[in-house]
Order: sequence, then C-alpha cells, then structure tokens
Amino acid sequence: MLIVPDILANAAGVTCSYFEWLKNLDHRRPGRITKKWEEKSKRRLMTGLQEVFDKHDMEVDILAEMDDDVVKGPEDIDIVYTGLDNIMGNALDQTVQTS
Repeated sequence: MLIVPDILANAAGVTCSYFEWLKNLDHRRPGRITKKWEEKSKRRLMTGLQEVFDKHDMEVDILAEMDDDVVKGPEDIDIVYTGLDNIMGNALDQTVQTS
C-alpha cells in the first residue's frame, strides 16, 4: 500500500493556485513575458547552426525546414506544467528521501 502525506497529495492544486495568484498580481500572463524571447533565441540558434554547416560546406538547409512550430515559444499552460513538474518532483524526491 502506497501512503502519501496529505500535504504532498494536495500540493499540486495549491501550487497551481499560487501560480494563478502571481499572474493576477502582475495583471499579465506568464507566457507573454518569455514567449517572444524564446522564439528569438531559437531562431538565433538555428541561424548559428546554419552558419556552422555553411562554413564546413555541409549541405544542410536548416532554415528552409524551420517553421513556426520549431521555434514556437511556450504558452501559459506550458509554463505552469513545467513549474509544477519542477516543484512537485522536488517535493516528491524529498519525501522519498525522508521516508
């Protein structure tokens, strides 16, 4: 029988409520803050890779195959899931170590 502390079992809902509270404090969506930066960063990375391929006469055209899905930045839900996964993963690891 698996026994999980009640505070850990309920923590995901509480953590998501915390994220919502933070979002409402600033009156902005978290994805809006990072979305454009990540898209630009991915485009720069792809352009840099293409320059390396060109320098070494490798016939690879990354930029021709690059579409919006490849460089798409995160949506709000992606940020929430990533933060939740990080927080809950750490909490679970600490609980397992303690047990």
